[in-house]
Amino acid sequence: MMRLLDRFVLRGAGFEFDDARLPGTGAGSLAARLAALDVEADCFAALLVAELAGLEPDRAARRPVKRAVRRREPLPTSTPYGPLWSDLTTAWNALAEQRSALRARYADAVDAEIAAADAHLRSWCARPGVAEALWSSHPGPADLLRRYAQHAVSGGQPRRLALRYLQRFATKNETASFFGPFQFGDVTAVAGARALLVFDPESPRLSERVTAPARFVVDELADLAAAELGGDPTVPMRPHPLARLHDGVLRIGDRRIALPAALAGALADGPVRLAALPEAVRPAAGRLVNAGILRADLRPPTTSLRPLAELAGRLTGRPGAAGERWRDRVGQVRDGIAALQTEPWPARRDTIAKLGETVKSWGVRVDDRPTGLYADRSVVYDECRGGLRGLALNADAFAAHIPAVEVVLRVHAAHAAAVRARTRLWLAAEWTRLGLPDRVNLADLLAALGEQPVPVLEPGPAGRALWDRLAALAPAGTTEVRLTADAVYRAFAGVLPDEPFLCSPDFLVRRRPGMADGLVLGEVHHGSQVWCWLAATLDQHERDAIRQRLTGWADLLRGDARLATLVEPRFTGKTFTIELPGLAIERMGRSALPAHLVRALHEVTADRTTMRLSDAQGPLVLAPSSPVDPIVSAFGGLVLWGPRSPGAAAHQPRVLVDDLVWWRESWRLSAEDLDALVTARTPAEALYVVARLRADLGLPRYAYVRVSGEPKPVFADLTSAAYCDMLSRLVAKHAPGVGAPLADVTETLPEPVELALSCAERRYTSELRTTVLVGGG
Repeated sequence: MMRLLDRFVLRGAGFEFDDARLPGTGAGSLAARLAALDVEADCFAALLVAELAGLEPDRAARRPVKRAVRRREPLPTSTPYGPLWSDLTTAWNALAEQRSALRARYADAVDAEIAAADAHLRSWCARPGVAEALWSSHPGPADLLRRYAQHAVSGGQPRRLALRYLQRFATKNETASFFGPFQFGDVTAVAGARALLVFDPESPRLSERVTAPARFVVDELADLAAAELGGDPTVPMRPHPLARLHDGVLRIGDRRIALPAALAGALADGPVRLAALPEAVRPAAGRLVNAGILRADLRPPTTSLRPLAELAGRLTGRPGAAGERWRDRVGQVRDGIAALQTEPWPARRDTIAKLGETVKSWGVRVDDRPTGLYADRSVVYDECRGGLRGLALNADAFAAHIPAVEVVLRVHAAHAAAVRARTRLWLAAEWTRLGLPDRVNLADLLAALGEQPVPVLEPGPAGRALWDRLAALAPAGTTEVRLTADAVYRAFAGVLPDEPFLCSPDFLVRRRPGMADGLVLGEVHHGSQVWCWLAATLDQHERDAIRQRLTGWADLLRGDARLATLVEPRFTGKTFTIELPGLAIERMGRSALPAHLVRALHEVTADRTTMRLSDAQGPLVLAPSSPVDPIVSAFGGLVLWGPRSPGAAAHQPRVLVDDLVWWRESWRLSAEDLDALVTARTPAEALYVVARLRADLGLPRYAYVRVSGEPKPVFADLTSAAYCDMLSRLVAKHAPGVGAPLADVTETLPEPVELALSCAERRYTSELRTTVLVGGG
């Protein structure tokens, strides 16, 4: 049985797909023709060399002919070798002449296409919305591309950089720094509608902007304020994150500090205020403060949806000049954020820069941030809510896909079960090697494991055997395989787990005129991705409705235990999931739940023999909060995440289950496949190499290419000189010192003509992020 949460999130690209289609001059077609002609010339050359060896015994005499053949040059027609050789050389010379003329046309076409791509990209970079998105992502590249748009710089490097950002903004459904809008929609039956994705096409795609401070700004402001206000007896204080309280003893490192019972009890209940402690225990608390073990804590909870407002609330009533100064500073940030909601570009850029300089002057480490194409460094982040009226996922139309969706998610759950089993074996081996007792509190277990390398969460032989079953159904060499849901159930009989699981699959809708909408399965994510930072934009009653539904689901997930979410620090500005209903276990993070629902690590016991957790009230099971944490995998339910491809086959056919595209057609290119692309030095060479690959492997025109060493795939038009030039440099970048460069090429599906999100005659890529519960009766 599969249940679908009645809210979903529509994520769309920030710019229309046609922006990513560069103007062409036919260079791609010419490259394909030239590649085909060269294949013919290769065969003809081998024939000529073999024929010549039988006609001319003198190797020295053969040498100039072979050199001309190797260079694809014309041959003399007057020779003593007879009429057959004369006919062969005449045909060869015609081929060489045709090739020479085609190469000249090809070179001109590539030059014209690159010039047209430069003009297109310069025009695109000059658009105010693009300039803002570039600057929000990274001011350094934005400045280079601003000068590129103004013709102040030229060449391949700025063109390739512009294209990297263009494909990111126009073909990726990212909710990152205002690059793409998001919108909550309802899963509901829509009377009279056949479409899966329903909305009023006359409504605006975009609605209001949501601007908020980056989380690192809020946290560092809180820490700076706490450092100044540490002497205020009304400030909330917590033990050092590495300290553990158990049976009245506070442990940090090798130190053991016996505490008065009243102080131990107060610390166990959550943050303490010195002024609220009994007079008799204040000296003991003061000594902890002086030792740096008890510290002022003003940081909002890790999963707070309103961190700046919560920080302002925690500063309310703080006495003295320091309290007034920090309330004023937080007020300045709040006022600046409010002004940015409506401020136009480029004045907005100057205001953000000024805000960054202001908080930097207070001690916030603005410059100590990640870099790169996918790193957002701004002190604020922007989102844009979608403005589509009547946005809905048509439950009646989706019902036809439920059998296929359920069975493929169950197969992914079998993959997750194999990952969990392998992770438990690793953990048990480490547990024994470290000499830990069979039952140990979670803090001690994590401390002992802390020095060990975290394993890559892979399924091992069991996972490979699982996907071998798919390979039997969809062998390499076929282009498309159609299966029924029942056939998949039969093929995977005996390995599909019975336990319920929660996951968040992404779906892409294929809008096919005259036919029912089709579905493409995107990535499968862990937990409830709908229950995340995006919920901050919902009204409280809407959040309450989602929480109520998830509460019922949590009861089904937990089995005979209680569900607990492991709360860890946030390393990004906004991307995080909220705690599921149940308990929270704080692991360097701060829970937003009431204190009686929060457990410290040392209050939780881990059992090696059962691989289960428990607290004083009974067994616990971890919620699927992280796909890469071995503790969550080992002590939790099934954590679904990927895989992006079912193994490492050289070719994976497109696999449909009923009308659901489970796997898109994909190819894995080896180092040998990519050798020529690595050494390509010009756009013409790169396009030619890709044309040869397309002819040899059957690659599509539009594809997503994931190069080994790159964090994310890139979109590419494989008939475009500019895109192929970008790919060649990307592959070459990772070739030296990294081992064999590999690239996974996946067909673009939905195809451009199938995009379901169309507003005002403009087409946008989009995906539906849903949350489903499978199993549980």
